[in-house]
Amino acid sequence: MTKREIRLSQTFEDVDNFITLSNQGMIRRIPTDVYRAQNRNTVGRQFKINPADPIIKSFYANSNDVIWCVSNKGIVYEIKCGTITAADPTTYGSHVS
Repeated sequence: MTKREIRLSQTFEDVDNFITLSNQGMIRRIPTDVYRAQNRNTVGRQFKINPADPIIKSFYANSNDVIWCVSNKGIVYEIKCGTITAADPTTYGSHVS
C-alpha cells in the first residue's frame, strides 16, 4: 500500500450498529446510540416493521465489519457495514443489491 492509498475501513469511525435484514432483502443500519435506557412507566422507542416483509435476521455489528448475504440463487453479496445507509427506526431501509 502506498502512502496515498486509503483503505475503506479507515474511512468509517467505530460505531456499534443494529442491523436488520428482511425476507425480501431490505437491510437497514441503526446506530445503537438511537436507543437509550427507559425509566419506569415510559413508552419505548417505536420500531417499524412491514407486516408483508418480516425481519429474518437482526444483529449488532461495528461500522468496520463485513456482512455476507447469500441469495437463494447462490449469489453472495459482501456489504461493508459502514456503507449501509444509516436509517431511522421508523424507515424500512434499502435493498441489499
